[in-house]
Amino acid sequence: MRSSKKLPDLINSFRIGLDKDKYDSLNIYFQDESRFGLMTKQKRVLVSKGVEPVGKYQHSYKWLWLWGSFSPLTGDAFYWETSNVGNDIFEAYLKVLSDQNPRELKLLIIDNAGFHACQSIEVPENIRLIRIPAYAPELKSCRKSMAMDER
Repeated sequence: MRSSKKLPDLINSFRIGLDKDKYDSLNIYFQDESRFGLMTKQKRVLVSKGVEPVGKYQHSYKWLWLWGSFSPLTGDAFYWETSNVGNDIFEAYLKVLSDQNPRELKLLIIDNAGFHACQSIEVPENIRLIRIPAYAPELKSCRKSMAMDER
């Protein structure tokens, strides 16, 4: 969804227009995904002179993707593990998320990952996608200040 409205105005418009016959509540979720994995690397080892290092090396890559949605309003969270990412997996994620409390209208704030932007995915009726702007200086400055606090 593209909109020139500010987020509070956009959320308020969904709240005011909420169909009480279809939905009992409205909730905001922030969604992201991340890859966790193992990439083996062969490094130097210390051994005595003339001794052959003992140890087998097997080159492998293993990973999984962790998808998550979190509501700062209620503390509700939803997590899902997959072996990769793509349009079809994002669409399946939305379907499973929508099945969690189906009478809740979910405003899902997402980033601009390529598989999020696909126009051909089917978005469940109880989910509205809100993309963060491609360029958001206020988010950048927020990230910088958080990094400074961590030092």
